[in-house]
Amino acid sequence: SVILDHHGQQLILVKGASEMVMAFVPIGQSLDKQIVPITPQMRDEMEKAIIGMASKSLRTLCIAYKVLRPTSDLETKD
Repeated sequence: SVILDHHGQQLILVKGASEMVMAFVPIGQSLDKQIVPITPQMRDEMEKAIIGMASKSLRTLCIAYKVLRPTSDLETKD
């Protein structure tokens, strides 16, 4: 994980195993670059894609970010 300043906002960026990062991510970016809630159907499709790649010995990574509030507690999973 890394915290950076992006146009005056502090962001935390996380990279890790897809199934681990996805467990904490409620929203995502669609193919047309819209921010949308991840539905159970979308999550199932992503998990199937991850399993399909893993069956071919391919490793998947997930990258997520969150805009930090000035009062963000970096010690917990909020």
